[in-house]
Amino acid sequence: MLKTTLSQVQCPLCQGELKLLQGARTSGLEITEGILQCRKCKARYPILAGVAVLTPDPGQYLVEHVKGVSQIVPDAQIPQDIAADYLE
Repeated sequence: MLKTTLSQVQCPLCQGELKLLQGARTSGLEITEGILQCRKCKARYPILAGVAVLTPDPGQYLVEHVKGVSQIVPDAQIPQDIAADYLE
């Protein structure tokens, strides 16, 4: 996800502004790994392999698409609150 894109994306639940939480990994102009959090409803969305997972339920999305995601994203990069269901 490009850093310049951050100001253009919104929370899929409430259309609130998203902020990048501390600890994100970047490479040049790209955010490669991290968590976006809605300033309004506090929902969280992972950024995995440079792609923001902006779905109403990112955990369920990752579980449903585990075969494709696991080919691109190392298990260690899956957010801890999703990891148990994802790895199962």
